[in-house]
Amino acid sequence: MRTSILPLLAVSALLCLSGCGNSEAVEDGSFRAGYVPSPQLIEGLADTPPAGELITIEPGGDTICSRGTPYRFFVRGGDSRRIVFDFAGGGACWDARTCSVADAIFSPDVPSQEAIERYYDEMRAAGIYEQSNPDNPIQGWTIVHLPYCTGDVHWGNALGVYDDGSVLVEHRGLVNARTALAWAFDRYPDVEEILITGCSAGSYGSIGHSPWIADYYERNGGLENTKVSVLADSGAGIISDDFFRNSFPNWNAEEAVPEWIDGLGNVDVLQLDIVDLYTKVANHYPNARYAQYNAAFDADQEFFYEAMGGDPAEWSPKMSNSLRQIRSEADNFRYYLATGAVHCIHPYAMMYQRNTEGVDYASWLKQLISGDNLPSDVDCANGDCSADPICSACAMGGDGNWCRWCDR
Repeated sequence: MRTSILPLLAVSALLCLSGCGNSEAVEDGSFRAGYVPSPQLIEGLADTPPAGELITIEPGGDTICSRGTPYRFFVRGGDSRRIVFDFAGGGACWDARTCSVADAIFSPDVPSQEAIERYYDEMRAAGIYEQSNPDNPIQGWTIVHLPYCTGDVHWGNALGVYDDGSVLVEHRGLVNARTALAWAFDRYPDVEEILITGCSAGSYGSIGHSPWIADYYERNGGLENTKVSVLADSGAGIISDDFFRNSFPNWNAEEAVPEWIDGLGNVDVLQLDIVDLYTKVANHYPNARYAQYNAAFDADQEFFYEAMGGDPAEWSPKMSNSLRQIRSEADNFRYYLATGAVHCIHPYAMMYQRNTEGVDYASWLKQLISGDNLPSDVDCANGDCSADPICSACAMGGDGNWCRWCDR
């Protein structure tokens, strides 16, 4: 039985400014209506940075974080023909209980420029951010990093009013991300390769924004000239029915659905699930590549599933079943199912250590992005999904920042 998913669907169109939900193209054909912030706002922002330079952009306008602090996004310069749209993670909130403990269950603010610069300068940037590593599939690419501070997995456009008004949350992930994307579309019009990705909550941003990104480049040069890959890192979209019925509407994310895709427009969002979202988007863009990475017993995804009222023991089998259903219905979808409980892979140095069923992840990702053919699925269920050598190394004294997931 399919997991009634979600909001994911809303994800799909992600971000929305005024007029969301209108799928007609604007007069010049470059954006769909409702997608573009004020042209004056975009024109007044910084230009593209040179290779190796990190810039911070505070767009202002309607962008905002959950408690009213400013939103900003970051761009690390690289090859202007190869772009990574990287959606940050940072939990989620959907009711008085979860939204009143911001620092415990979701990130209410975005990092400062100083914090991001320190992250790179102190050489702590790892995984896909490790630009000096020749094994990095995106070495030398431009990275547009979209932080996250709204508790709505990059999909919302609503003011959340909880606990009789004592808890207010600006669920404006749709507005924030769409503004950053509009800037990127304007500054990088001629692109040959795109990776759309994100860890945790950012994984929903990646699949949700992918139709809008693909649509823009398809109508402005054609996807035959642009290779698009989407990798959702540790966001399988398994949620409880109670959350979907009673809490998901608080984000007002459904208005972001890409209505031009068959099976998604003019359909009650409550009749759609994660399998529908992936298969309908992937089948609409058959030349693009879609994928998920998950660990079989992801501690964070199990935690949030329980917070939504589900039984955490049900999460792993539901996740595995969802991956296989999507795979059976979309020829351009692949998955990498790893062992253990570690949440996310792209931010960690262990990305270059992860090997499942004899396939190392970095090579698998490189083939997904730039290989002539799609990689094969990688499934730990062919062996023992609980025995994780990454965590075994932690138990022997390893000190990677991913080790915190191993004892959960």
